[in-house]
Amino acid sequence: MCGSRFILNTSDSTNTEARLDLNAAAVSGSIITGIGLSNLNEITASMDLPTMPFRLYSKKHDDISEMWKTAAEETMINAAKQEVEVAKSRGDVSTAGIAMIPVEADACWGKRSYKNNYSALSGVAAIIGEYSGKVPYIGVRNKYCVICARATKTNQPTKAHKCTKNHFGSATSMEQAILVEGFKTSIKERNLIYNILIADGDSSTYKSILESRPYPDIPIQKIECTNHLLRNYNGKNILLQKDTTIPLNERKLLNMDRLKRLRTAVRAAIRQRQKDNSSHSLKIENLQKDILNSPLHIFGNHASCASYYCTEERKKELNLIPQIPTLFLKLKKNVSQLAFNSRSLLHAYTNNRAEQFNSIVAKMVGGKRVNFSLKDSYTTRCYAAVVSFNTGMPQYTFYKSICNISPGKSLKLLETRKHLKNTREVKTRAGTARKKINFNPDAHYGKDCERPDMDITDYERGKVLFLNNLKEQASNRHEIERATVLQAESSLWLELRRCILTASTFAKICKRRPNQNSAPLVKSILYQYNLDHITSIKHGRDNEQKALAQLGVQENLNIEKCGLFIDEEYFYLGATPDGFCNEGLVEVKCPSSLFGIDPDTALLDKKLKCLRKTSQFRIEMNKNHDWYYQVQGQLHIAKKNICVFAVWTGPEFPLKVVRVEKDDVFWQEQMLPKLIRFYQDCLLPEIIDPRKARSMPLRQIFI
Repeated sequence: MCGSRFILNTSDSTNTEARLDLNAAAVSGSIITGIGLSNLNEITASMDLPTMPFRLYSKKHDDISEMWKTAAEETMINAAKQEVEVAKSRGDVSTAGIAMIPVEADACWGKRSYKNNYSALSGVAAIIGEYSGKVPYIGVRNKYCVICARATKTNQPTKAHKCTKNHFGSATSMEQAILVEGFKTSIKERNLIYNILIADGDSSTYKSILESRPYPDIPIQKIECTNHLLRNYNGKNILLQKDTTIPLNERKLLNMDRLKRLRTAVRAAIRQRQKDNSSHSLKIENLQKDILNSPLHIFGNHASCASYYCTEERKKELNLIPQIPTLFLKLKKNVSQLAFNSRSLLHAYTNNRAEQFNSIVAKMVGGKRVNFSLKDSYTTRCYAAVVSFNTGMPQYTFYKSICNISPGKSLKLLETRKHLKNTREVKTRAGTARKKINFNPDAHYGKDCERPDMDITDYERGKVLFLNNLKEQASNRHEIERATVLQAESSLWLELRRCILTASTFAKICKRRPNQNSAPLVKSILYQYNLDHITSIKHGRDNEQKALAQLGVQENLNIEKCGLFIDEEYFYLGATPDGFCNEGLVEVKCPSSLFGIDPDTALLDKKLKCLRKTSQFRIEMNKNHDWYYQVQGQLHIAKKNICVFAVWTGPEFPLKVVRVEKDDVFWQEQMLPKLIRFYQDCLLPEIIDPRKARSMPLRQIFI
């Protein structure tokens, strides 16, 4: 023994204030690897090193948490700057000069649900820029705080602490709350407008974002993830193999090869239509036709195939369609649902990056097998996931951000090698083929709490600005009519319908009883987006094209599609007829209640209430019926004199057709004054100063 005494440092003795001590580094490493104190102690004990007591771990964890949050915020600010640069270089800016970008968004939770147990205590959602592929915004929600819970259980006062509970709804409502906040704060915090949302089929989240109106003058377009659409389509087709309502001999023809080809045919159609040198609306129409034709193509009927679609060898196949009547009907239903999303499919966007971010979060929370939601550990690990996702070198970035120095040699070498390996793999894979409960925000606390209405001066100023913008936009009414031919597939059509009254609502407005509360009707006009689940509406939508085709043959009419007509004088009134012909407008109705009934019989039994017989035994439209108000609105707004109105009750019956003439007296006396008053007094206040976004009941206006 030399008897010398000296100090042995557990970390670099130079610049110790700028470095993490050994215990803090161990806690930081446990966070990034997805383990907790128990696993960390097992590792150190197996190397015959001292274990860390809980109090020390907790103290170091609190210190490290703020550091990870700071590092994550820096990477998100840098990601936003990259998005701004790319968007401005592409010319994607608003009239105010703010960059507009497409974003992916998705959420994940701290506990696996297995599709039936949505009881997670924590959840995280991220918004990812499509250009940079990095996260500019993240939000974490927690339903639980262990300190508050223990104090409540023991009836003791809660001691001073950092409470992590910031969500009071269901676990499934976390995604909506986070993403709505991300959109509403995007301009203030990131100087960005998220004008395109790429996500899976979570329509409730998109609806919540639209209702919050984060950008009053800019529509937010939703594009469905192509992978989710095709996966759902393929899944529905696979279920047909086990559907016993389909004869066995038909199901045998739906083998694995044809299942694969059904999906491949859609992929091929998407690639082809993306390359077409035609307008965007025509590309969507052609893609819809190709998708609807794909089952015919796969089962040997090539009569309607486009020239690129199949080879001469394929055209020699046996036509199996007559052999699969039941199977074909169900395949047609599946493919029709996919064709409705042709606009999204044409963009071919996916939310793969959001799924990748979710996988990093899952790694850092122990594969969702450990409950890190008791305090703020879940939140910390989500911020660490952001640093890892945005940089690929989380601990190196952490040291550079917090300590302003590089980490030790071993850690730097490890992360550098890993980052280079991942980068090489991404380049190698490039171009190669690869295989919710709604909860209302709290009305008394938080960003959606109740707030007073705008004062009258601000409201009048906002009203004038809104109407001037709408009038300027409506001045291009002819271009708008052509651009909105696809109706529900057009984002312009969807947004304009939020700002104007359309003919389909005219009857509800004009036939209202005096002094009736307008709030329910305002709510149904502004906030009811998707009614496809209603049987009668779904029936009408599914059969509209059949009815128009049959009407054209029956009446010898050349019917063309039309878009949204806007009134030349009253620019807040609009109409979207089903089509137009040389006689005027065309409007067809397909009432589900009369399907399979001869329309003459229905008229005789007084079931066809939109039509009636006159004393001269002529058939005319019932002026008290809702559809008459709709037709008169269409005629006056589109400036046509005749509407060919037809009722379709099935392909086996001729349509019941009447020619409806424009009635100027009815329009001027029974409709126009009521429409103007309802729009000005009832609808405009909710458009200019929406109460729904403030968790308040809509204005009860009685007119």
